[in-house]
Amino acid sequence: MEVLTKLSQKQSDLDSQKKKLLLKRASNNEWIKAKVAKQVDADTAELYDFRGIDPSQETKALISDLNLIGRIPTRLIAIDGPESINVIQPYGKEASTFAATLLEDKSVFIEIDNKATYDKYGRLLAHFFTLEGESVQKILLERGYARVAYLHDEFKYVDDYKQAEKVAKRNKIKIHSIPGYVTDYGFDVSVTNTYIDVEHIEDTNYNDLFQAFELLEGLME
Repeated sequence: MEVLTKLSQKQSDLDSQKKKLLLKRASNNEWIKAKVAKQVDADTAELYDFRGIDPSQETKALISDLNLIGRIPTRLIAIDGPESINVIQPYGKEASTFAATLLEDKSVFIEIDNKATYDKYGRLLAHFFTLEGESVQKILLERGYARVAYLHDEFKYVDDYKQAEKVAKRNKIKIHSIPGYVTDYGFDVSVTNTYIDVEHIEDTNYNDLFQAFELLEGLME
C-alpha cells in the first residue's frame, strides 16, 4: 500500500478523519484519480490523465483504455443541472460557473458505478469526489445547482444525494427558489415567465425588466 501511504502524506492539510475516509474509499472502491480539462456545465466534465490508487488488474485495464482515448466527456451520475449551453435555463450559467470554480484545472477522484458505465451519448458515468474526499454531487445538490435525476438503476450514494437535495429544497436555494421550476422530468422554464429573480436584476437588460413588469401588471389587472 505504498501508493496509499504517499497519498496520505500529500494530503497533510486534511484532518485525520478525512484522511482515514479517503484512504478507505480509495482502497475499497477502486477510486481513480483524474484531471479536469474542462468543466462543460454543472453535470458534465472532460477528464484526462487517469491514474489508479493501488488498482486491481481490471481497473488497470480500464485506466489504460481511458488514457489511450485522451479527454473523456464524463457525466456526474444521478444528477442533472440546468442547461447553460445553447439553451440557457435559469441558474444554468451560475451552476456551470460554480462547478468550474470547484473542479476545472484540478484533480478529482471518480468512482465508476457497477450499475452504469456510459450514458446514451457515450459519456462516461461516475461519482465525483474532491481530493479531500467530499462528494461533488452532494455539494452541487446542497447548493441548489442540480437535482437528483436519471435513476435508471439502484446507483450507489443515491440516498446521500437525495438527502442533500432535501436540504436545498427545504431552504429554497437556487433552482428550488422558483416554484414549479424543478420537476421529475427536468426544468420547467414556462413557470419563469412571470418570475423575477432579484439576485439577477443587476445582470438583466433594463428593457427586459420593463417588459417583465408590464407583463406582471397585466396579469394583476
